[in-house]
Amino acid sequence: MNELELELDYVTAILSLPSHYAFRAREKGLAELVADLNSVAEWLEAHKPPAKWTATSRRQQRVRLAVLLKPLFEEQFGEQARPVGGSAAVADADSNDWMRFFQMAASVFFGENATPDRQAVLWEANWPPLQMP
Repeated sequence: MNELELELDYVTAILSLPSHYAFRAREKGLAELVADLNSVAEWLEAHKPPAKWTATSRRQQRVRLAVLLKPLFEEQFGEQARPVGGSAAVADADSNDWMRFFQMAASVFFGENATPDRQAVLWEANWPPLQMP
């Protein structure tokens, strides 16, 4: 904007407005907004969580999604929501309806075509709830 102040067409266009003073005041407010947003961006960059924390948080969100979907799947499809196989990854062709259902939901909620560590997430969602003494 500061560079445009020296352009004749820009100055002429501003002066042709009914209230060019009001326009200039809003223009200065825009510069203040840009400065504020730059400060926010710098703070966010300085305080961003470590990558491992982010990965752990995403995994917890996947487990939570599986826990929430499990009763819905069992009620609607009349099947037990348990993954097939052990802890090793299972190809989609070898998976069951619950695993495919969860993967479709994960693709909607998280934009994941293939959930990392899907087997472990689904087995963890199958754990019984903790009993508090």
